[in-house]
Amino acid sequence: WSALFTLWLLAGDIVDTDRRGRSPNGFPAVARMRTMPTINKRFLLVLILIAGGVTGGLFAVHSFQARRIPDALLRMADRAAENDKRDAAIRYLRQYLEFCPTDTDARERLVGLMRARRSPHDDPTHLIFLYDKILRADPNRHASRREALALSLAIGRNTDAATHAEFLLKQFPTDAGLWEQLAAAQAGMNKQAEAKASYETAIRHSPTDLL
Repeated sequence: WSALFTLWLLAGDIVDTDRRGRSPNGFPAVARMRTMPTINKRFLLVLILIAGGVTGGLFAVHSFQARRIPDALLRMADRAAENDKRDAAIRYLRQYLEFCPTDTDARERLVGLMRARRSPHDDPTHLIFLYDKILRADPNRHASRREALALSLAIGRNTDAATHAEFLLKQFPTDAGLWEQLAAAQAGMNKQAEAKASYETAIRHSPTDLL
């Protein structure tokens, strides 16, 4: 309303001339013509200020809403998970990740919920895709990598399994279980000599558990 009032005041400053080239108050029309550039500049400045204010306000509202929506989705996912409503929690987390795709913790939670649900309709390759995103963002999430390794072996993705096992063995070189999993992946790729060497290493690190 203040902007409209300002425009009304500016409009009042502009006077029309009569047919004789004089304004109603008797001043020559040339006076109006000389003041017109100043009036136009003021009018244009007000319009720019109003447009800037409206644009800034819309941007602020949009930014505020953009922050509120993902926060609300995350809270709803938390409540659904607490009430053991995994399907709803998974749906809310997926929607949240559309707004915040770099939130690796949330993606890890999504994987955990999907694993706990154990639905026959879940595509294991989708879990592999989620693990890949998690590990690309943070390669040192060892728990997620171990899960990705086990799942890759289970569905016959032996190349992926070997890659995960080799990465983990750089951090845990005496882990007999990892050597055994690497051996299984290598055997699946028909690398029998390498698989035999890996299995022997596994036995060397934990002879009682693997014999």
